[in-house]
Amino acid sequence: MKAQALNDASKSSHMLAKRTLELNYRHPIVQELQTRVAADADDVHVKDLARLLYDAAALNSGFAVDDSKDFGDRVYRVLAQGLNVKGDVKVEDEPEEAEEEPAEESADEAEEADDAAKPKHDEL
Repeated sequence: MKAQALNDASKSSHMLAKRTLELNYRHPIVQELQTRVAADADDVHVKDLARLLYDAAALNSGFAVDDSKDFGDRVYRVLAQGLNVKGDVKVEDEPEEAEEEPAEESADEAEEADDAAKPKHDEL
């Protein structure tokens, strides 16, 4: 139905939501971001935090993230920074575990296992 009613992109432009970001300049997060930007406007970590704040606001308002790969990478960088983990650290490989070979059954044990597997019938 939507495709029929809005087959022309110019007719659907009024139905698209406009993004408006309103910041409370008294909020401690916004104040701290302002302080950090004033100290170093080119700090990559501060840029990640600001963009993460914008993306979180967009997600809370029902919008989709523009670039999910970039968003995920930013989240990982911010998490690593918050946990004091270097982002370029190589992940250790899992140790290989030696596979255990099954023990060989004796002929008597195999026969007992076969007898146990057979259905038992009551004798008349």
